[in-house]
Amino acid sequence: MYEDSQNSAVPEENRPESQDMFESQENNAALVHACTGCIENNELLRTILQELRDLKKSLNVEKEPRMVIENSPIEAPIMEYLKKNFPKKIFLGDPDLELKAKVISLIQSLGIKCDVPVMLRSINKYSSRKYVDFRRQTKSKLLSTQKDAGVLCIQDLGRYLFKKFTPDLNTKVEQTTIVLRAFCHEKKLLKKHHAAEPTSVDFWADFKAYRVALEEDEDPLKWDKLRAREERRIDRYVKL
Repeated sequence: MYEDSQNSAVPEENRPESQDMFESQENNAALVHACTGCIENNELLRTILQELRDLKKSLNVEKEPRMVIENSPIEAPIMEYLKKNFPKKIFLGDPDLELKAKVISLIQSLGIKCDVPVMLRSINKYSSRKYVDFRRQTKSKLLSTQKDAGVLCIQDLGRYLFKKFTPDLNTKVEQTTIVLRAFCHEKKLLKKHHAAEPTSVDFWADFKAYRVALEEDEDPLKWDKLRAREERRIDRYVKL
């Protein structure tokens, strides 16, 4: 009993079991700190590995075999084909089987010796860049603050937008012209509408969806109706 009493008189920090307890707490704290460091290091390593994977992927894409189309024998006929078809298509197909057939035909007719898959891939990239530029030019004309596209009749608007691409203003080109004007009218993007409503539209993505919706309409008279509607809109627009 006295021994217990004497032990209780010894300062707690000097007791052997207390020292063991403090050492244990310190060790636990060190372990917790070490584990936290491990977690942070693992996260850092994962980030680095992902960056390395992304870099490897981009390098593989850059190393992908390709051909330079600019100033090659196939550029001029491909450019002619792209320009002629742009007013009808506005967007390339995905995949664009007509373009593929045209490239293969040109390879054969021009006697070009090449890796055909590489040539097709290179032409697709070249064509995509050209169509982006063609769309930029077309949008710039439609939304110009200098010349008001909204006052032009359908035929004049078609010539204004597409004469540099093709002199042939056929039915498909006229249909594209009608849809473009209808889209701009309804989104209030034409010159006289600019002050009426601010434009915050993803122009080509929205136009693509708009055109798909119209083309899915199975009414056999839809193009006649659309043309008549736009002609009435033009008359009203001119009088604004």
